[in-house]
Parts: sequence; structure tokens; C-alpha cells
Amino acid sequence: MGWRAAELVEARLARGAADVSVCHQLTPESSTKLDGVPLVVFLDASVELAPGEVRKRAVEPAGLCIWSHHLTPGQLLRLARN
Repeated sequence: MGWRAAELVEARLARGAADVSVCHQLTPESSTKLDGVPLVVFLDASVELAPGEVRKRAVEPAGLCIWSHHLTPGQLLRLARN
């Protein structure tokens, strides 16, 4: 569902207004796309919420885990700032 939501967001934006990236998981390589970007929106589907429910929360840079290839949004922001 997260992928479909990203497609719908991209369809509503003016061409070239934003770069919408769809991925299965956040990886260290994703950090290069964030270089110099003033705003990042992470969109994810969750089985923990009721259908149609939307939750918004701020994401702050977080510590990195060097033992994993999968990153949280906060870890990706930290990596992009280094």
C-alpha cells in the first residue's frame, strides 16, 4: 500500500516539483538522494493502523547501526547529513 500511496502523491504533484522514490527498504545507498534536499517525506503503510487511518510524526536524525543494511528513516537522515 505504501507504494501505491507514493504513486498517487507523485501523480498529483506538478511535473518536476518533487522526486518520489519507491523502495522496499531504506538502504545506505539511499542517502545520496537526500544530499542538499530541504524536505524529505517518508511514506509507509502499516498493519498497526486501521484501514484509512493516517499517522504523522516528525523524523529526527538517529544513531546508525553498522550491523545492518536496512535503515530507519532517522538513521538515513543521519547518514545523509554526514
